Amino acid sequence: MSPEWERTKKLRLLLTGLALMIGYPIIAVVGVTWTFFLPVSENTLSIGVALTVGMFALFGWLLGLSVLLSQSYFRGGFFDVAGSRVLVRQALVLCIGTVVMNGFSEALLALIISTSADRSSGPIVLDAELVLYLVFMAAPMFMAGIAWWLMFKSVRPEPPQW
Repeated sequence: MSPEWERTKKLRLLLTGLALMIGYPIIAVVGVTWTFFLPVSENTLSIGVALTVGMFALFGWLLGLSVLLSQSYFRGGFFDVAGSRVLVRQALVLCIGTVVMNGFSEALLALIISTSADRSSGPIVLDAELVLYLVFMAAPMFMAGIAWWLMFKSVRPEPPQW
């Protein structure tokens, strides 16, 4: 394998891992604080929404760390296939954990909105702020999926070109 091939793969993994390790803490801070400024914040289940936001951000950050550490399987033009299998499985579990916790957070928020009809101040209307929050909270699912796919494509051995 050529040095350019190795450099390209390592750079792709470095940039993806750094984007996740920087992006997920920002998403966690913004998501948790934004949860308590929404109209749903007076419901006690909004604490559960904030906790699940923190959980999927943790899973996503760990996914970024595993993507970043996967560069160590490239050495001098060679690639350690056996060692990378464990890391790919670990990244898949973290990706699934991110998607499940994110889906649980979205479902919990939808439950709060749907059961708000008997509030003293009136039902919660799905306005632009809540829609923007839902879209903002759905982005980490796609980030995790794309990161795992990039890692899988980068550390999977390519068949020889004849």
